[in-house]
Amino acid sequence: MAAKVVPAVPAMASTASLLLYMTMGRWSDYLFGTGTPQETQNILGQLFRSKFNRFSHQFTEAVIIDGEMAGLILAYSHRTKRSLELPTAGQILRLTGMMGFMRFVWRVLPLLGVKESERDEYYISHIAVLPDYQGRGIGTQLLAHTENRAREQGFRRIALVVGVDNERAMAFYKRRGYKIVERIEMRASMRRIGLPGAYRMLKDL
Repeated sequence: MAAKVVPAVPAMASTASLLLYMTMGRWSDYLFGTGTPQETQNILGQLFRSKFNRFSHQFTEAVIIDGEMAGLILAYSHRTKRSLELPTAGQILRLTGMMGFMRFVWRVLPLLGVKESERDEYYISHIAVLPDYQGRGIGTQLLAHTENRAREQGFRRIALVVGVDNERAMAFYKRRGYKIVERIEMRASMRRIGLPGAYRMLKDL
């Protein structure tokens, strides 16, 4: 059966939380301070079910194959991304409590100056495909779908961020026209959990 891209809905949260975790891994464990991948995925799932946050189904498209969710892409304009920062923080406070939220704020502070996107850009925040469905062109389909949506909204550039050690993802994006435009240094994160930094990648539409 052909893969179909559809708007995500809250009921997809169980699989979506795993897919979101695949894009973040130990970085999300560190940020949310949960201690286990399962607890982190629980938080991601609750954020996905909700609206007006950076992980919401509201900004997500899902790939469905034979009735099952196989992958997702979460993307929005730079302006929308900026407008979601405070609502996201508020929802994380509700989910983690004051102590958990203060830990989150302390750990996210080094990222406040990181430039993920610019004013005239559409931004891909997360893209992932379940292992059993990889190698079927689903990632390419998701990228093309989102690029078309960005064009329809009048954007001429689309951006994303990828870890400098994620060579497989970097090669995938380069084959599809994305170019590295900037290296993002995260020295505090490098010291704390060994994250080596990231590249900002850009494609002209």
